Amino acid sequence: MPFFGENGIHAWAQAELSGTPSNRDSYNISSLDDRGVGRIRFNFSVAAINNDFAFCALSGNQTGTTTSARAINNDETVTTTSFSIRILNTNNVNTVTDDTLINVIAVSNN
Repeated sequence: MPFFGENGIHAWAQAELSGTPSNRDSYNISSLDDRGVGRIRFNFSVAAINNDFAFCALSGNQTGTTTSARAINNDETVTTTSFSIRILNTNNVNTVTDDTLINVIAVSNN
């Protein structure tokens, strides 16, 4: 179990966004919302105390090498209950893309 406390891991997930989003495994992520191609929202089971938490993400192919570079951007206003990302394939003129492997982590003050 991750440390849950001040400056600890608030949530993490390994997800897939090809077709309907699926949550392979997670901590403090209650659900995923498909916001369109290459866009996904992560909803917390337990809200953060404020919306000033930090999060980061990586994405690519579940199997094999991800040969095209990715850029992960914040996609919506961060709230105490969720954050959203947009995945861009930078080798394909920044085309939004659904990936089969998405890893996210959020660190908070609670």
